[in-house]
Amino acid sequence: MLYDAHCHPAEVPSKLGEIPAMDATLCVMSTRPDDIEHVKECSKFPNVIVAFGLHPWWSYLLSTGGSKVDHYQRVFTPAPELEEIESLPEPMSMDSYLNYIKQLLVNEPTALVGEVGLDKAFRVRINERLSRFRVQISHQRLVLERQLAIAQELKRPVSLHGVQAPGPLFDSVRQFSLPAVCLHSYSGSTEFYTQQWSKLTFPVYVSGAVIVNMPNQDKAESLLKSVPEHLVLSESDYGEAG
Repeated sequence: MLYDAHCHPAEVPSKLGEIPAMDATLCVMSTRPDDIEHVKECSKFPNVIVAFGLHPWWSYLLSTGGSKVDHYQRVFTPAPELEEIESLPEPMSMDSYLNYIKQLLVNEPTALVGEVGLDKAFRVRINERLSRFRVQISHQRLVLERQLAIAQELKRPVSLHGVQAPGPLFDSVRQFSLPAVCLHSYSGSTEFYTQQWSKLTFPVYVSGAVIVNMPNQDKAESLLKSVPEHLVLSESDYGEAG
């Protein structure tokens, strides 16, 4: 039996019916409002563990209040012009959406929190096109830490996404007492893992997909030698079932 610690079959809903025939146990991640119901559907399969959360790429969808204009001028960098804001989706209440995620977790006792995290590299896609905007790291951290608080309250492990933000991600996570976290497709240094992550009071797993984050064999070998074997997980990060 194979174990896939991080994958996204809900990206292709029409193929979800193929999951039960797969010779693998999958940890199926949600990332955004558009896929979370499909992930919920996967929970009926015996070889699936689901995870509910909002990925940092879509953190801009959640607002703490105020007008649409105020929200996007606060969370986007550079601040958008008024005519650009017109084409953006109406933001959702952060409280309401995160309460929805919390209820999904309550209803599914084995579910994880994920995929959540921080990403300084990505640019927001608008109508399938790459925009000039990034999401302020302060807003990403707020969304992440609200979800980590849910994970702490419900005692759920967390699948973490981190790109070009090792310090802020670590600083956010270390504030919480969690059952475990998994550094999905870990791209940080071996030194940061051994000097920071490994010192936390709860287990910090590392999972990797060779095509995503381990193209450098020397770096991969250095990391794998430094992480205890029982804390190394395999993943595909693949976007469809089958």
